[in-house]
Amino acid sequence: MIDLFLDIRKGSPNYGMAAAYDMRSSSDNDFAEWIWIAPGFAHGNFFTQESTIEYMCSGEYSPDCEATISPLATDLDWSLASRT
Repeated sequence: MIDLFLDIRKGSPNYGMAAAYDMRSSSDNDFAEWIWIAPGFAHGNFFTQESTIEYMCSGEYSPDCEATISPLATDLDWSLASRT
């Protein structure tokens, strides 16, 4: 699974920048891997194979607060450039 996250915090120096994390699955491991996406970031997943995930949220589901972001948006940086 590839986890994608996008900074949507207005005023942030990284506003509109996306990053990705490759969360590889392995049956050799007896542990699970987790990633925390902080408030103020949009979040999506891309599955490269059949997968099972557990997804947790920091608040109650509120359908009125849900939104989508078009991957075709021209004002976002989808280059996934790395920063160090």
